[in-house]
Order: sequence, then structure tokens, then C-alpha cells
Amino acid sequence: MAEYYNLTDDRYNWLIQQPVVTHCFKCEILDHNERSYGEIIRDVSDDEYYTININNQQGMRRTCTLTMIDVDKKYLPNYNHPFWYNKKFKLYTGVHDYDKGNVYWFAQGVFICSNASAQRYMLTINGVDKFGFLDGTLNTHMIQETYKVEAGSSIGEVIRCTLMLDLGNGLPIDPILPLIDPSFEQIKTINDITLDPGTYLGEIFIQLASMLGADVYYDVNGRMVVRRIFNDDIPFFYIYKGAQWHFDDLKSGYIEPSTNYEMDGCNYIMVATDNTEGEVYSYTAINDNPHSPIAISHVGYRGNKDNPITYIPVGDTTDKEVMIDRCRQHAEYLLLQKTCMTLAVSFTAPLIPHLDVEEVITITDSYFGYDKSPFLIQSITISGIQAMQIAVVNVQWLPTDIEAPMAIEIEEDVEPEPDPDSGNGGGD
Repeated sequence: MAEYYNLTDDRYNWLIQQPVVTHCFKCEILDHNERSYGEIIRDVSDDEYYTININNQQGMRRTCTLTMIDVDKKYLPNYNHPFWYNKKFKLYTGVHDYDKGNVYWFAQGVFICSNASAQRYMLTINGVDKFGFLDGTLNTHMIQETYKVEAGSSIGEVIRCTLMLDLGNGLPIDPILPLIDPSFEQIKTINDITLDPGTYLGEIFIQLASMLGADVYYDVNGRMVVRRIFNDDIPFFYIYKGAQWHFDDLKSGYIEPSTNYEMDGCNYIMVATDNTEGEVYSYTAINDNPHSPIAISHVGYRGNKDNPITYIPVGDTTDKEVMIDRCRQHAEYLLLQKTCMTLAVSFTAPLIPHLDVEEVITITDSYFGYDKSPFLIQSITISGIQAMQIAVVNVQWLPTDIEAPMAIEIEEDVEPEPDPDSGNGGGD
């Protein structure tokens, strides 16, 4: 039997379009350096015994719940068992190819146990992704005295050094090197960043990323990613992404679609510098995309009622170009997030394990008027091995005046060529 990890080939695409799909699940036990030393498959056997929630947001994106059969008490939480303070595990969902005896596994994240409850012979574990070490969820690394990042520090170096801080037991917060946008190695902090006692280190990551129009999160393999959304050469990365799957209202894999119409949507956001001396600079990001239902040209100006003007710190810098650019990046990031929150489409689908947030899918729906329209995934809830709930936003509604190209389509209902080394045709 072969096991493939995070691979989407023709055979896999064909398998998950069949009327009957055999899904599977496993939990891999990791040490602090994320080396695997065991796995749990058989003891999580019922499709109602686990959920995985993934949300497109800063910081913590992934949470999970799984219930295990524990007749032998081998999972009962204590220091010598897999589930305890700071202990990690990695979840996979997969598709079993019975004809060839292979399994396609897709990682769903690395988690730390946040709490557990035990009944006779049953154990339920709740987990959060590794950002829980940083944001206070796991009650780790509360600042005891003022923590300061000096102005002029490389943002990439700040992130790496922060992750290597000691948890207090001789182990680093995160021994896995993060994936950081190369431009952040050249960008310096323009002011001192100070965290007061009682706050958490995660605030540094979110503050830096949001101010520079970037996302910070842990990916499916448990690696921190710091990635810019807006660059000068590619201002809106999601417009150029190919579709990972196509959903059609004439097929059974697209169930109970609904659209949320928030009438208090926001189509412009102003960000200004907070300097008390010298000239104050600002930038206003606007949504005047003619395809967007809340474009200024359609509904007039609608600001952020909760925070009409967002101020960012600029320290002692007097560089006009730098200050305006920082305002621009932060304003565009905030406007994108607000738009995604108010223009949501949701539906239920059979489990398609390779999908993740911030990936693009296409939808055909005659009622809502979608014709292979590209959508950006905002959240996924996996409920056992049978179904997933997906929330998306139409790429063509997002705040950009760039014409969104038609996303690359997934070829459907085509069986792959027979394996020349096999006696069967791959599915008969």
C-alpha cells in the first residue's frame, strides 16, 4: 500500500467524484520538535467523533475536537500520554483507493491540547493550532514585564527571535522555522513596539502583519506563514489563483446554498499616522469595483462605523513615502477583511480534503446567477468523514478594479488513464 501526502493528481480527482467515496482519518502524535512517534486511526472510527474548524483570520485559524475510544486508558491525559500540557498532534483526512490499495492523506493542521474530558472508555480532546502558544489561549507567555522591540529591527528577524523564546521549560515556543515573505527581511520597524505586562506575544505578530497588509497564521503542516496580500506588482493575489474545485447546483455535491446580504457593509476605510508633530499622512482604501454590490458607485460612501479612522504608529520617521505606504497597506488589508465578512455565501458539500481557506473554487448556480464564478474560501468546518460546511466570498465582489480572470477549471468526470503496471483500469 502506498500513502500519498498532500497530493492532488488525476486519480485523486477522479476518486472524490465517485458516487461512493471511502474517507479516512488519523491523528499523528508529535514530540515538541514535531517528529512523529505514533498515530491513532482505529480508535477514532465514527464519523461523528471529530470536527475541524478553519477560519480565514489573523492568528489562530484552526481548532478541533475529537473523541476517542479509550478502553485501555492509553490516552487518558497525563504527562506520559499523548494529550497533556503543550503536547502536539497532527490531524489528517484522506481518501482510500481500494482498487489500488493506496491512501491520499491531507494534513489539516498541528494542534495542541487545550482541554480534555473523560468518561468511562471515552475521551474527548479539544485542540487549537500553535498560535495558542502566542495569543493567551493556552495561558503561555503572558508578558511579565514590559517587552520592547526596538525601532529599526528587521521584521523577519523579530518574528524568528520571538518564536525561539523559551516556554520556561527549556523548549522554544516554536522550533519550526516560519515561512516569511522575503520582503519582510528588508523592512524595518519604524517605531518601538511595546507590550505591557499582562499582554501576549501574539499581539506583535498580528500588529506587524496587519499594518503591512499581510496574513500571519499556521498552515496545514503547522508552520507559521507570514505572507503579504498586497504587493506593488501583484496587488491582489487571490485574483490570479487557479480554482481547486468546481461546484455545480445540478450535482449532488453542492447542498443548501445561501447568501448573506449585510446591508451595513463598508466600502472605504481611512488609515492615518498617529504622529503628534509634523504633518499627519493618511490613505483611504475604496471599493469601487463595478462588479461589487457594495461599490461606492452603486451604494454611495459607507464607512467603518465601528472605527471611522484607524491610526497607526510611525515613531520618529519623517519619510512621507514610507508613512503613506504604511497607511495604504493597512487600509487595503482592513477593507478586504471587512468586505469578506459582509458578503458571504455558504453551502454544504461532501468532504473534499484538499480544500483550505484562502483557496479559490468556482461555482455554477442558476438561481444566484453564478456561472463558474470564482470564490475565495473564508471558512471550512469538517464534521466527521461525511460532510463539510464552506463559506466563501465572490472574488469579483472584492475591492479591486482589476478584472478577475476566469479561474482555471478542474476537469470533471474523467477517469484517469489506466495504470500500465496494473491489470485493472483504475476504478472498475
